[in-house]
Formats: sequence, structure tokens, C-alpha cells
Amino acid sequence: MKPRARSYLARTVVIAGVFLLSSCTATTDGNIWTGPPATLTGHVVDTAGEPMGRCNINPGGNYTIEMQTISAPDGSFTVSLPGGRYDIEANCHDYDQTFLGRGTAPVEVTSADPVSVQITVKQ
Repeated sequence: MKPRARSYLARTVVIAGVFLLSSCTATTDGNIWTGPPATLTGHVVDTAGEPMGRCNINPGGNYTIEMQTISAPDGSFTVSLPGGRYDIEANCHDYDQTFLGRGTAPVEVTSADPVSVQITVKQ
């Protein structure tokens, strides 16, 4: 490998590492819980209060695939979250993949205690 190519590769790796590290934190607050993750339980409902199943649930921001789930037919869901602030998002589709609506709810995990949230989906 030519020295110029090595230098370009090294700069690319360093820049990629900086971007990766800068996007790893959920918050800049130094008081966020760093112990075991909390269990988040919730329900997804429409504007009339009816449960919405089959909604994709993710915590928004920097999350991993393990932090995603799908709501049950009764709208309930459970997921484990480490300390941080999240905007839990529900994206709902029917069996034909027609978009039914989206909703978000803020959550802050500050201990290992269970957290509960209700997300109202607006069409």
C-alpha cells in the first residue's frame, strides 16, 4: 500500500471513530443512571383510547436492535432500557403495511425501577 493511501485510510478511520464516539451517548447529563437497565412497559392507543397492536416501538435517538419491540394485539409492550432520556416512538401499520399513524412519549430512566408509558398514536 502506498504511503498516501495509508494516510487517507488512517484519517478515514479516525474520523469515523470520532463520529461513532460522539453519537454513543443518550444524553449529556452527568446524573443519568448507569446501573442495570430498567424495564419499560407501556400501551399504544389511538386518539379514542382503543389499543393498537402491531406497532413498531423504538426509543428514538441512538438505540440498538435489542431496544426495539412490537406491541401486542392489546397495545402492550415491554422493553429493557439503560439509563438515559428517550422519546419512545410507536409507528403503526396494518396487515397490508398501510401506515396507520405515529406517536411519541418522553421517558427518563434514572434507576432500575420499572417505568411505564402510554403512547397515543395520531393518524
